[in-house]
Amino acid sequence: MHTLICHPSTPSSLQIKISSNATYLANGKLQLNYVLQGDLEGIQLPQQCKPEQKDDLWQHTCFEAFVGFSGETHYHEYNISPSGCWAIYAFKDYRQQKQYKPPHEPTIQ
Repeated sequence: MHTLICHPSTPSSLQIKISSNATYLANGKLQLNYVLQGDLEGIQLPQQCKPEQKDDLWQHTCFEAFVGFSGETHYHEYNISPSGCWAIYAFKDYRQQKQYKPPHEPTIQ
């Protein structure tokens, strides 16, 4: 697990620790794990809803991952919300989004 820290321009007064890791599984799927610890009462988590693809999750409470390969410019962005909503985007280069339809919906647990 890697401990994540707040961006210096948006410090938090809450005592929260966020850890994450990413693993490629033998079946070719990507597994992302996030663990929140600490003063969770101070976080406004979204209510559970029907899992669906939804844009603009990054503007609220969601976990993000940017996944690419060393030496390559293309990458994928994953936004996963505790509500069950999700978004996956593909980019051909930094912030140059391309059309992409995920081959399957993610499983969020």
